[in-house]
Amino acid sequence: MTRLRTLNELVHLRETGFGQPYPRHGLSLLWWFADECVEIDEDGKIIAQCNPEDGDFGFHLFHNAEDLLPDTDFLYEVGNLHNRGDLPHQVTKNYNSKISALQINPSSHCNNFGGSVFLSVLTVRNMTRTLDELSDLRKTRYGWPPPRHGLILLWWFAHECVQIDYDRMIARCNPANGAFGFHRFYNWDKLLPRTNLPYYEVGNLNTTGSLPLYVTQYYTGYIDNSNTDRIIVLFNSRCNRFDSIYVTQHSDLVRFDQNHTYCISIKLMKDITNLSREDFLREPILPKRPNPSEHCSIDMTNNVMPNAQARPSHIPQPVQSETRCVKRMMRTLYNLSDLRESRFGQSPPRHSLNLLWWFAHECVQIDSNDHIIACCSPANGAFGSPSNGAFS
Repeated sequence: MTRLRTLNELVHLRETGFGQPYPRHGLSLLWWFADECVEIDEDGKIIAQCNPEDGDFGFHLFHNAEDLLPDTDFLYEVGNLHNRGDLPHQVTKNYNSKISALQINPSSHCNNFGGSVFLSVLTVRNMTRTLDELSDLRKTRYGWPPPRHGLILLWWFAHECVQIDYDRMIARCNPANGAFGFHRFYNWDKLLPRTNLPYYEVGNLNTTGSLPLYVTQYYTGYIDNSNTDRIIVLFNSRCNRFDSIYVTQHSDLVRFDQNHTYCISIKLMKDITNLSREDFLREPILPKRPNPSEHCSIDMTNNVMPNAQARPSHIPQPVQSETRCVKRMMRTLYNLSDLRESRFGQSPPRHSLNLLWWFAHECVQIDSNDHIIACCSPANGAFGSPSNGAFS
């Protein structure tokens, strides 16, 4: 395997000749990747802002058949302009489909393997962020608010399943025996680091085991976010300890969301064990939001601008309409930053962001009770709305 050089300075990158000269696209590709696909956290870790597994921006598996890179978890590549996905124009603008390959300047410092020509690509592997403080946990919004159960599941786990002994997390239960609904997590999608020790997950409320009522009380039995959260542990049975503890959430009915998977540090576990359940949940996990979707209802009657009636609710209720709908597990976006991270409607010629702004300004009104009042009638086909009973 070729020994790889690490570049620490911009001058080092320029010296390599990577992505130079025109019409090569590697430098533009690298700038776009740094700006759109990664975030550097306060610990200097690289956090993924897109999901290569989903094929975003033309990402696909890099099989490393020739051992170009170190043997590790799945590698993905991006930059093939034959399959550009949603790469922006500044990356693709110089692409000429009639050019069979991009020539490498032989005078540059790039490696030239037997005269072969290499396209400019980037590789990325999944990385999991470690949470050390309660404030870090709050910022992730993991498992909150109800009916999500991840936060209270984590408090239960810290108080019932773990004993902190200096720098070790001693197991007080045996996941291998199926206690509390624990079962093997096989890590087929490489969500977590590769290891010889087994992973176990807990938190599936379809098979609750003997989880207490305060963990399961908001479970609806539907395919919604009341059963989206899980804890995954790396269990060392020989030493009877948890070597790692992770929290995660489902991205669909099968897979977990890499971008919302976090490692819980021993320090944070210790902090949680020092808090009562009431104090832990009393902490301001989420900032108060002016229009939380859990407290909104959509009135789709034939009258435009009906008088909304406030309905008291101490437990957040799912949004309902007059039509029957199949509930799916969906992520709720609370902030503009959440919307931007989803990449919905980006970039032109996609029109959805403009469509959403128009809809918010022309089709709905938020009343004093935080109800979303329809200002148009989809049932009448206004603005091209199909009358198919699919509003939910």
